Formats: sequence, C-alpha cells, structure tokens
Amino acid sequence: MRTILNKPHPVFVVLTGLSAYLYGQRHTPRETSVFLLKRGLFLVVLEPAFVCFAWTAEFPPRTLWLQVIWCIGICMIVLAAQVPAG
Repeated sequence: MRTILNKPHPVFVVLTGLSAYLYGQRHTPRETSVFLLKRGLFLVVLEPAFVCFAWTAEFPPRTLWLQVIWCIGICMIVLAAQVPAG
C-alpha cells in the first residue's frame, strides 16, 4: 500500500513544472518569475503553518514535518530564479 501512495509525489512536481511552463507562455518572464516566487513562498509557509497543524493538532508543532507541499514550494522558488530575463 505504501508503494502505491508514494507514486503521485513525483507526478505533482512534474505537473508543477508543466503549469509553470504553460503560465510562462502567456505572461512575460518577469510576471512568471514573480508568480512562481509568490506561490513558492506561500507553499513553504503553508506547510509548517497549516499542514503540520492538521497532522499533529499542535501549534507550534514539536516536530516539523516538511513534506511534498514544502518541496514543491522550494522548487518553485528555485524555478523563479531560473526564468530567463529576456
């Protein structure tokens, strides 16, 4: 069962990259970079603030679990830095 549950995570990351590419097709590179940065920061903050609380019912949590949403947020921040300026 655990193997089946771990398969969607890489798919989520690939779909994030695909959606960033499609967003970039209709917007300027600067708009795309700002959008990815804002969305990435939102996801990075969302993970410990909301998702950890939902899992542990403790605020602040004793253990900080950084999972898939946090990883996708970090990837979006890195991708925002790599968007070409032109």
